[in-house]
Amino acid sequence: MRLSCVAIAALVTFVQASLAISQDAIPKKVEARAFDEDIASAFLESCNGWSVDEVLLDDGRRKAFVDACRAQSHLQSDAILEKDLFERLIQIRKAGRLNVKATQRANSDVDDWLSVAEIASRWMQDRFQANIDQWLVSPELLAEFDAAVEKIVPDADRYASRKAAMKLRKSRQLQPELLMRVTDWKREIQTFTVEHAATHLASLPTNTGIYIFRDKTGFLYIGQSNNLRVRLTKHLDKSDRKSLGKYLESASKDEITIELHVFAPDSPAAKTLVREAYESELIRTRKPRLNIAP
Repeated sequence: MRLSCVAIAALVTFVQASLAISQDAIPKKVEARAFDEDIASAFLESCNGWSVDEVLLDDGRRKAFVDACRAQSHLQSDAILEKDLFERLIQIRKAGRLNVKATQRANSDVDDWLSVAEIASRWMQDRFQANIDQWLVSPELLAEFDAAVEKIVPDADRYASRKAAMKLRKSRQLQPELLMRVTDWKREIQTFTVEHAATHLASLPTNTGIYIFRDKTGFLYIGQSNNLRVRLTKHLDKSDRKSLGKYLESASKDEITIELHVFAPDSPAAKTLVREAYESELIRTRKPRLNIAP
């Protein structure tokens, strides 16, 4: 079959374009491979026998890894963020291309930090829609988690609280609530101590919402209301929940926190049935101990 001059010219143009695309793709593949090789090399140089998880959890080991990365020829660009380095490190590990065997083991017992870690992790989910895998790689989100922990326990052990959160994640105790994965609630998260709320009742929102009482021991009580100010005023005066009322009387007011999920007027949670479903889901997953008490 003979091709016309026009057809031949079109074929030549197509082949040239295809070759150009292939040639453009080659440097990108080479660059990506060099990028990964530099990250693996930096990890090998800096980990000192620690696993990827232990590097992510400890500030000193995080810095050592980042510094080692910045010494690599392909990782010195300002456009490459710390978050990019940590994310790629995890991806390389998951792909089985990080041939470094951990020889160091952390023996710290973090069970005492599980309640605090769960509260802070749930707050990260509520406030930023971020799970532990997302906030561990991000310096900014990691700082938010640390700040949430320190609001519960001043001068907290950052490593222990982070490791406790990872322990909860690995045991599948930090799965996000189903309703929060499928619904735009148009929420605002507010937190303050019981002491502050009791002396600033007039500033509490009158919106519909969910309220959560918690302290460093864990979640205490979860409820919902079509007027948060009215409902919280009742709890703080003389709660109709005997178990919660006794706890508020006996515990230090500045150590108990109220977390509010305040809904906009046009939020789906303005409807009582939807709000009650959300409340039930939070009670199921967070297991506040005073909800099941009289």
